[in-house]
Amino acid sequence: MKRIISTAVAAVLAVGLAVPAAATAAVPSNVVTSGEYAKVAYGNSIQYVRSTFGTNGTVIDRVDVAGTKNDYVKVRFPTYYKGGSVEVEFLRRTSGTWYLVTKWAIWANSATRTADKATSAEFGRVKQGNSITFVRQTFGTAGTVIEAYEAPGTKYDYVALQWPTASADGWVEVAFVKNSSGTWKVDTRAGYFDVVAKQTADKATRAEFDKVAVGNSIDHARRTFGTTGTINYQFDAPGSASDLVWLLWPTESPDGFVNVDFAKTSAGTWKATGRWAFWAEPAEPTDDVATEAEFTRLRDRLANGQPVSLSLARSVLGSAGTIGYRADEAGTDLDRLGVAWYTGTEGAEVQLSFVVSGGTWTALTTDDIAGPWTVRALRSTAPEAAADAGPVDRAAPERPTREHHGLR
Repeated sequence: MKRIISTAVAAVLAVGLAVPAAATAAVPSNVVTSGEYAKVAYGNSIQYVRSTFGTNGTVIDRVDVAGTKNDYVKVRFPTYYKGGSVEVEFLRRTSGTWYLVTKWAIWANSATRTADKATSAEFGRVKQGNSITFVRQTFGTAGTVIEAYEAPGTKYDYVALQWPTASADGWVEVAFVKNSSGTWKVDTRAGYFDVVAKQTADKATRAEFDKVAVGNSIDHARRTFGTTGTINYQFDAPGSASDLVWLLWPTESPDGFVNVDFAKTSAGTWKATGRWAFWAEPAEPTDDVATEAEFTRLRDRLANGQPVSLSLARSVLGSAGTIGYRADEAGTDLDRLGVAWYTGTEGAEVQLSFVVSGGTWTALTTDDIAGPWTVRALRSTAPEAAADAGPVDRAAPERPTREHHGLR
């Protein structure tokens, strides 16, 4: 269900919620601003809306049924930020004129970087049913409107506000719906804190990571790793099956981490849905070092379209190698394994990236192999994760979409 906001909504949200355009650039005349958006309301004519917005917009849906009162048109208008839009729906009166019935704004902006930043502790105090006033008092500022919807005469009025966190890439987002008394109450909340794992004395080890599998409980993971972990992302939508939390644990290397994603089951318990480990450690020295000839044999095999299994790589390179990263996700074919082999020179390794193919860890192309004899070195950051199941780069996660987590 699409959701939007109008003049009445703007009045309720009043303080500090203007949607900013870039401070250094003039706003084009055909771009809808928050001020213009607030001027259009239920019952306004299509001519008034187009005049106010300074553009005719683009018709994206239309229904004409002769002899009925159900003629309908939806018009989309551009906003300043790429990816943003304002959509307005009109119905036709018996007189033949079109009048506004709903409006929806997705500004595609982000929270204004205020001095007062939202914290994980503050986020934890915000619960479903809290008022918008309570939330603003908790976070210390009014927040920034990033999406709003209004359909007069319905119970679907909606607004999403965002607050900054200490990290420039972090954010807290809370969605509100209007109750029957006209007050705004928390519906869903999400927080991406963009933090690293707290460096506790108890570090996650490879042996512990192997004991935590997809499907295990959050309590099992915490007992295994010895600490509660650091929350990096959390989303909850009461009454849905979409509740998520991402936890981080430190490893012996300050640049390494273990990340386990959990989803809440219908029984209310948290179960692991994916796990990632990036150890950030060099290949362990071995007596049987990987050579250029061995590397070339594997690379040429991949160049000829022949896959290289983990067992074949270990046989050719003469040792088991050192696992650098591991990713496992439930119900996907994107499980990955990164292994490095010692060449006798510190910082110069043979590295292979494997996926599961036919039930076997397999390298598939020349992009999956690198060594000191190639121009390109294999990336030294953690691997990419599935786009719809978490961060795209585990070192710098992509912001989860509101669509994916039901915030629209």
